[in-house]
Amino acid sequence: MAEDNAGAALINSEESSQDAGEKKPSKNQPTPGIEPKECAKIPWADCIMQLLVNEEMYDCSFLVGDPKNGKTKVFKLHRVILGMSSPAFKSMLFGNFAEASKSRDDPIVFAHIEPDVFDTAMRCIYSKGELDLKDDFKLAIIICTFANKWQFNYLYETAASACLKFKLSPEIVCAFYEMFKLFGNKERSELLFVAIKYQLHEIMHSASWLSLSEASIKDILLADRLNIVGEYKLYEALVKWGMHQARDNFTKVSCAMIRSKIMSLVPLIRFCSMSPKMFVAHCTRTDILTEQHQLKILRSLVCGKSSVMPKGFCKKKDSREVPGFLEDQVNIFFFDETKNLENLESQKGFTLNEDHYLLGLAVYSVESGNISTGVAFTVKCREEILSVSYLTTSVTDDKQRKTPINFPQPILLKANQEYDISARLLKMKKIEEDHVYCICTEEHQKCEERVLSEDESKSVLGYQLILETVE
Repeated sequence: MAEDNAGAALINSEESSQDAGEKKPSKNQPTPGIEPKECAKIPWADCIMQLLVNEEMYDCSFLVGDPKNGKTKVFKLHRVILGMSSPAFKSMLFGNFAEASKSRDDPIVFAHIEPDVFDTAMRCIYSKGELDLKDDFKLAIIICTFANKWQFNYLYETAASACLKFKLSPEIVCAFYEMFKLFGNKERSELLFVAIKYQLHEIMHSASWLSLSEASIKDILLADRLNIVGEYKLYEALVKWGMHQARDNFTKVSCAMIRSKIMSLVPLIRFCSMSPKMFVAHCTRTDILTEQHQLKILRSLVCGKSSVMPKGFCKKKDSREVPGFLEDQVNIFFFDETKNLENLESQKGFTLNEDHYLLGLAVYSVESGNISTGVAFTVKCREEILSVSYLTTSVTDDKQRKTPINFPQPILLKANQEYDISARLLKMKKIEEDHVYCICTEEHQKCEERVLSEDESKSVLGYQLILETVE
């Protein structure tokens, strides 16, 4: 009876407190924020994401950004999520460090990263989803560096995978290669190095060449296969790189200064693969090479004796000029003579005896002369699409002037694995009369009207695989 009276008194007191506007939370009362019913309707990952977005139930905070430039922001985060995502943060937030004893509103200072970058990284960590890099390769490098330093493994793998989805221009491929090599990421750095070797002619004529580290230049000079016009071009590019390294506050750069920067790399140049005339014309116009070195190299070239080369200089006579790395495997596909442009596609399977990187295709017209019909080339392995590239320019029947089509990134092809290359006409829309069509591709949103000629409707294209062996 006494328990009933006590219970009634408790109920009455709660009701009276509610009437007075005082709400006492109980153990079973949900925490303000996301309602339980709402949580039941949305994925768990989204619920975790809401903790970040709404700054709910946080138990630590970070002051991110450099106070000197006025760009700072406080992030209210959760120790358990950060600790589960990073061994480094686990030690910092739960170990014997000053940060572990900080209250939730006493922020940990992170001045070495911009708030926007930190926000992008945290959103990926909390959601375990995709990473929004905004097509900014420099942002990708910053996030990869942050993730690698603080051991955010999921963030690093997500960012690193996103890096290889960028179109590898000279600037991007050089920057990514140096980053992954610095991090010891062998698989990704090897793939990017293949792209560097294939694009080397273009890279040597870009600002990206001048920004490469000495270690990367050495890697290039040690390679056996390079897409270059001649070895002398490699030497000239090395001198240009050395000149850039020697330049200091716009002072005049002397040959001695350049020599000091590149003399450890010069012996890797294959002077023995040059003719005497080529060596004299391209390598002796400056005093980068000492007079003694010049005489010994020239004597070696004239006499054909590599033994008289300067001590420590490369004695290889093999040329590493491999224009396009073209292999002899040729596959042919036919356009439909009926001019039925719906789902017009041809597919060819192939296997390789050794592992190779597929860099692209060299396309030419076999029968009907010039052709400009847009074609999409897709590489597949067991129905999985590995890469897609487009032919939108004119192709001639001159086999000596093949049209190169580069895939966005090199594709690793495993030995004795079955692969397919399909070629299909790009989406075409009939405009007015017969044979007038509009070509639409993902890369070219603008459509152009043109006439599909009789020759094009029954053309035969050939292509060679552009391959590089896996060293």
